[in-house]
Amino acid sequence: MGLPAFVLLVVALGALIPFLPALRASFLADDFPVVRAFLASRQTWLQFAVGALTAMRGIPLNFYRPLPYIMLYTETCVWGTWAFGSHAVSLALHVVNTLLVVALLHRLLQHDARRRLSALRHESESPSGAVNARSMLGPSATPLMASVAAALFFAIHPRRVEAVAWLSCRPDLLCATFALVAAFAYVRAAESGDWRWDLLSWASWCGAVMSKEAALLLPLCFPFFDWLTARAGGARGTIRPARRLLPFIISIVLYPILRRAVIGEWIGGYGWSALRPSLSTLTSVPKFIAYGLLPPLEWSNRWLPADAVFRLAAVFIGLLVGFVLVLAFRLRGDRSVWAAAAWLVACSLPASSLRLSLGTTFNDRFLYLPSVAAALFIAAALVRVRARWLAALVLLELVLGVQTWLVTDRWRVASDLTNRIVGQVAERLHAAGGGTPVYLASLPDSYRGAYMLRSGIRDALEIRGAEGGSRLVELSHYFLETPDVAPLSARLTGNLVVALDARSGQPEILPSGVRDVPVLASGTRRDRFGRLDHVEFRLPAPGPVWLVTPAAIEVVGR
Repeated sequence: MGLPAFVLLVVALGALIPFLPALRASFLADDFPVVRAFLASRQTWLQFAVGALTAMRGIPLNFYRPLPYIMLYTETCVWGTWAFGSHAVSLALHVVNTLLVVALLHRLLQHDARRRLSALRHESESPSGAVNARSMLGPSATPLMASVAAALFFAIHPRRVEAVAWLSCRPDLLCATFALVAAFAYVRAAESGDWRWDLLSWASWCGAVMSKEAALLLPLCFPFFDWLTARAGGARGTIRPARRLLPFIISIVLYPILRRAVIGEWIGGYGWSALRPSLSTLTSVPKFIAYGLLPPLEWSNRWLPADAVFRLAAVFIGLLVGFVLVLAFRLRGDRSVWAAAAWLVACSLPASSLRLSLGTTFNDRFLYLPSVAAALFIAAALVRVRARWLAALVLLELVLGVQTWLVTDRWRVASDLTNRIVGQVAERLHAAGGGTPVYLASLPDSYRGAYMLRSGIRDALEIRGAEGGSRLVELSHYFLETPDVAPLSARLTGNLVVALDARSGQPEILPSGVRDVPVLASGTRRDRFGRLDHVEFRLPAPGPVWLVTPAAIEVVGR
C-alpha cells in the first residue's frame, strides 16, 4: 500500500478495539435460517458453491449474493455452530476495509496535493502569488495524517456496528472489500497504464456485485478518478478512460439478465419497489450524507413523540447537509471532493428506498459502503483547514469509539437473552410433551438496536437440537423498536404487559402480525406519546400458554 507499517498498525487497532464485544455474540435473527440450512445440507463444498453461483440453491434467501454465502458455508463446514469464528472473520474484514480506505484516500489526496503545489509554484512567480502560496501552505494536515484520521472516523463510527456485529451483514462487508479493491486498482491503473490493474479492478467489482447489489453503480464514480489522476505528476495511462470503462458498462447491462436467469428477478433483493420514486427516495441522499456523519441519537426516541423525532431529524439533516454543501463549495477546486460526491450517489442510489433512522441503529448496514464518501470528504477538508481541526476530529473519534463499544456490547446482551429464551422454549416444549401446542406471547424482535429472534425461533431450536418446533404458536410478533413502540426497547419490552385469558369472550381488535394464527387481541392501550404500552390476548380455547416476555425482562433488570 506504500504506507508505513506503524500507521497501518494504528489504523488496524483503531478499527478492531471498539468492536471486540461482537466476538462474544452468537447467531441472531436472520442468521438462524441460514445456519440451519447450511447444517442440514448434505452437499460437498464444490456442489454448494456451484449451486449458489448458478441458482442460489441451498440458501433460504431471495437475493443473488453467492460469494458471502459461500464464505459462510465454508465457515460452517469448518467450525459448525461456533459463532466466535464467524464473528472474527467479520471483524477481520472490517479491519481490511479500513486499511483499504486509508490506502485509497492517501493516493487520491496525493494527487490533489501535487496539483495544488503545481498551481502554487506557478502563482509564486509574482510577489503577491508568493504571499498567497505561503498562506495556503499553512499548518494544515498532511495527506497521510488526513487519510488516517478520516479512515478511523469511518472505522469506529457507531453506525458501523450493525454491519460488523451481525453475521447476516456479511454481504455488506465483503461487498465493501471488493469495491475498495476495485477502486484502488482503478486508480493505480490510471497512474501506471498497466492493464493488469484494470483487470484486477473489473474482477474485484464483479466480486462486489456478486456479494451485494449495492456496488452495481460504483463504476459511475470511476471517471472522476480518471479526472483526479490526470496531469497530477504520475504516468499517464496508455488506455483511454472510455475504453477502460467499457467492461464495466457491459457488465452492468448483463447483470440483470444474469439475475433473471438465476433467481427469476431482474433487479436487487427488494424488487421493483426499490425503483419507485417517492418522497423517501428523494430525501435518501441527504439522509445518507447526514447519517453517515451523525451518530444515532437514541435519546430522541425515548423522550420525544414520534412527530417531534421526525422534525428533529429534518432539522439535523438540513443543518448537516447545508454545512457539507457550503464546505464542498469552498473546496470545489479539489477533485477529490467531486470523487466523494460521485461515490456517495453511486453507492446510495441502490438503497435509496430503504429506511434509515435518526434515533436507532436499524438498517445502518446500508450506510457501510456509502460512508467511504464521508471519509474521503473529511480527508479532503482536513488538508485544507488548520491542523487544530485534526486534533478536534481525533477527540471526537475517541468519544465515538466509546459509544461504538457500548452499542456493540448490546449484540452480546441480545445474544445472551436470545440463548436464554431459546433454552426456555426448548424446556417448555420438552415438558409439554408431544402433540401439545405451546403458545409464545410477544417474542422479542430486538434489544436496543440488536436483533434477537425475529421469525427465527424454530430455526434456533433446530440448531440447538430441540424437538417440537412445529408445535409452537406465536401469538404476536411485535417489532419492539419501531417508532410505534420505541420507548419500550430500552428494557427490551419496558412497560409492555401481556394478559392471557383462555376463558374470555369474543375478541374486539385484530392487530397486524397475528392474522395467520388462531389468536386475537382484545385490547390495546397507548401512552401519552401515542405509543403502545399494553396488549391483551385472548385464546379461542384453553391450552398450555407460556409467556416469554417476563423472563426476558428479569434478565435485563438484573
